[in-house]
Amino acid sequence: MNFTGAYYRVNQNSYMADGVACTAGGASKLFCAGIFDQASFLADYIVTKHLDVYAGITYGKVQNGLASAFPGTPGAKFGFAGTGTSVDTTSMMTGFRIKI
Repeated sequence: MNFTGAYYRVNQNSYMADGVACTAGGASKLFCAGIFDQASFLADYIVTKHLDVYAGITYGKVQNGLASAFPGTPGAKFGFAGTGTSVDTTSMMTGFRIKI
């Protein structure tokens, strides 16, 4: 059995002029600073020399300026920048791999 884990972090600086605060704040202001964190884990079970079965999960959180128009941000699905300041996402997957 093989296990794999990963953690990623992306920081975006503010693109506002020096000394100008992000008064609108949150995801509604894409020039504001923001953070994206994601962690994932995968378990891979080797059934035979030619067959693996695997399952994995990932969790991500995007905040503030990086959440602008991020899938799942409130308002984003209607074609305008979302108004939420944070979006959490969780995904799970399973499958098998045949090696020839």
